[in-house]
Amino acid sequence: MVQIECWDWLLIDISRITKDYNRLLNRSETSINYYYDREVLTEYQKYFGRLVLSFHKNGAYVTLGGNRLDDFIVKEILAHSFTNDKFPGYDKVNVSWKDLSRLLENKEWKSVLENQKGIYLLSDTLTGKKYVGAAYGEARLLGRWRDYIKNGHGGNKKLKPFLFDYIKENFRFTILEIFKNSTNDDHVIERERWWMNVLQTRREFGYNE
Repeated sequence: MVQIECWDWLLIDISRITKDYNRLLNRSETSINYYYDREVLTEYQKYFGRLVLSFHKNGAYVTLGGNRLDDFIVKEILAHSFTNDKFPGYDKVNVSWKDLSRLLENKEWKSVLENQKGIYLLSDTLTGKKYVGAAYGEARLLGRWRDYIKNGHGGNKKLKPFLFDYIKENFRFTILEIFKNSTNDDHVIERERWWMNVLQTRREFGYNE
């Protein structure tokens, strides 16, 4: 019995071919390049980036179709569209509200954020204004940022007037400084005030009180 090695593939598109230029150019099916006009079948878009298949060919991409369709095996349907969600390091976090809402459900992100106190920055990309916040106590960074995912403003007075959809579309999240769990909360609050002064977020440049 011959064992065939398989690779995992991610479904990225299902389309209907509306015009085949290969036939017009007399190209064979073994040609390196293929030229088509196509129409995306929108009823399948909910599976793009989520459906994982096993197939016995390795390479950059493979076309699912023709008489090879039965050779594909459905391996998994991901809960969310696949992205490279590896935690980049505390000093490299710079994500939108929409990305953060997904990342806070990622095991690696949850693990690193729930174990750190810190100073974070919210940036309004439409106005350029900033908000400096502190994460301490039992909530730490994970709990504090979950507040913003829940209601947008996180309980901050100057952010409450904003529509939730505005924050979802325009706000980004960054980490300015982190501290060990054992760090005294008063020190974290002191550093929060320092960052407010440096970035002048209590004046015309920001949303801090």
